[in-house]
This record gives sequence, structure tokens and C-alpha cells, in this order.
Amino acid sequence: MTTRQNTLLCTVGILISVCLFAIINGLDFARSHYLIDGIYRHGIPLTFYRHGGFQGERTYIWIGLFGDLVIAIAAGIVLANIWIALSTRKFGANEAKSKLLR
Repeated sequence: MTTRQNTLLCTVGILISVCLFAIINGLDFARSHYLIDGIYRHGIPLTFYRHGGFQGERTYIWIGLFGDLVIAIAAGIVLANIWIALSTRKFGANEAKSKLLR
């Protein structure tokens, strides 16, 4: 594969990963809470938002947000590398079958 194709696959892998993390964190953020004075933390895998408590505290945890973003990008790069490895792998049995069918 060319460098341009690898770059495209890495971009697509990162976008897929970031979208999946956004959906998962959105579902986590949308869940209901029933305690009045509990402090709730939102974010998967790292907490990036905290709210609740007796005084109604609402706080963004920036290190958790940046950590989630770094994990999402790293997962996208890993996903792209797996995709590249699988798309460039040569399967001996499949090649032999295709040559026989010609």
C-alpha cells in the first residue's frame, strides 16, 4: 500500500474511534440519576465531567477529557494498523484457489 492509502486508513480509523468514544460517552452522560446529594462522574474510560452534591457542583475535568481524546486517537491508530495489516496480508490458500479458477 502507498503512504497516501495508509494515511487515509489512519484518518478513517481515528475518526471511527473518536465517533465510537463520543457515542459511548454520550450514552454514559444521558443515563438517569436518582440520588439528590450524590456526586456523579461521567466519562468512559476517564472521568471528564462531575456534577451533583448538596450545592449542585458542576465541574469539567480537563485532564480526563484530554486523556479520553488521547486514548481515542491511540485506539484509532491501532485500528488502522490492524486494518492495514489485514488488507496487505497474503493468504496462500486464497491465492491458490483464485489461480485454479482462472
